[in-house]
Amino acid sequence: MRHLEKKKLQKKDEVSASVPISCVSTFTHVLQFCHLCFLKKMPPVMYSVVSSPEVTRWFESIFIVALRPSLPREKRQSEDTSLDFGSDELTYSPEQKMSRKDQVFINTMLKLHDSMDRSSREKSDKEPGFSRLEDHRKNLILNASAPPAFSSAATSPTEFYTAFLAKKSQFKAKDMMMHTLQYEKVAFNPSSSFINSLWNCEFFWLLPDTPSGISIFSCPETKSSNANEIEKERMLALADKVNISDIEKLSKQKLYIPNTLMDLVWMTQNFYSVIKLCFGERCHSAQFLKEWADHMYANRIMYSTIQASDPYFFVKLLFAIDSALQSHWRSCSLTPDRLSVND
Repeated sequence: MRHLEKKKLQKKDEVSASVPISCVSTFTHVLQFCHLCFLKKMPPVMYSVVSSPEVTRWFESIFIVALRPSLPREKRQSEDTSLDFGSDELTYSPEQKMSRKDQVFINTMLKLHDSMDRSSREKSDKEPGFSRLEDHRKNLILNASAPPAFSSAATSPTEFYTAFLAKKSQFKAKDMMMHTLQYEKVAFNPSSSFINSLWNCEFFWLLPDTPSGISIFSCPETKSSNANEIEKERMLALADKVNISDIEKLSKQKLYIPNTLMDLVWMTQNFYSVIKLCFGERCHSAQFLKEWADHMYANRIMYSTIQASDPYFFVKLLFAIDSALQSHWRSCSLTPDRLSVND
C-alpha cells in the first residue's frame, strides 16, 4: 500500500511539474494578444500588468517557446539548452503548430490591412474631391461654371460642388444634396443613380437618343406618386447588408414623363436647382433652364393648348432642352478655350 501511495505521489508531482510545458499551447492566444498590444494593433483598454521581475522572466521564456519556428527534434535538443524548462523534455504538440500558423496568418492580415489603409489614405490625401477627376471632366466643370460674359473658365468649382465631390461615398453626397435642397425648399428627391452621376461628374447620356445620368427626365416633383420608391431607397441605404438585387434597385434609373403643365414646370425648376448648385447661379446652363421655366409658367395657357392637341408636346420640349444642354456640356468638356465653347 505504501508503495502504491508513493507511486501516486510521484505521478502527481510529475503532472504538476509538466503544467508549465502544457500551458504553453493553452496560453498562446494570450501571448498573441499581448504581442498585438505591444505592436499597438489592439485598441487601448484599462488593464494593469504585474511588474515583478519573476513575471518578466517567465513571459520572456514563454514568449521564446511559443513563437520560435518549428525545428527537428535533434536541433531542438541541441539549441534549447539555455531554457529553464529543460529543452530535452519539450514536446511540440499539433496545437502549438496550429497556433504558429494562426500567428503567421494574423501577422500577414495585419500587414495587408496596414498597407491597404496606407494606400487608401495616401490616395485620398493625394486626390481629394475635384482633383480625382479626369482632365476632361475638370474642363467640363470649369467651363460650365464660367460667369457672364462667359469669356473665361472658372478658376474652381462652386463651393457646394467642391464639398459634394469631396464626400467619401454617394450616400454622404446625397445627404448633403438633400439637406441643401430642403433648405432651399425644393421638393425634389434625386435618385441614387442621379447622385452617383453627379458625384462622378458623368453628365453625358450613354446613348445619344436616350436620356440617362444627369437628365431633366430624372427630376420629378416629390409627391405621393413616388413616395413609395423614395421610402424603399431610404431603407436600402440604411440597411446593414445590401444584396445584389438591392444594388440593382439602387442603380436602376427611372425616367419620368410630365403629364400636366405643372409637372413640366417643376421638372425644369428642379433641374435648374441642381445645376445652379453645381455650376453656379449665373452659369449659362442655369440661366438657360431658368428662362425656360419662367417662359413655361408665363405662357401656361398656350403650353396647355398645344399639349391638348399633341399629347407628346411636353416630352418633345423636355427632350429638346435636355439635348441642348448635352451639346453645351460636351463642348465645355472638349474645348480648352472658353471663348470657343458652343453656348
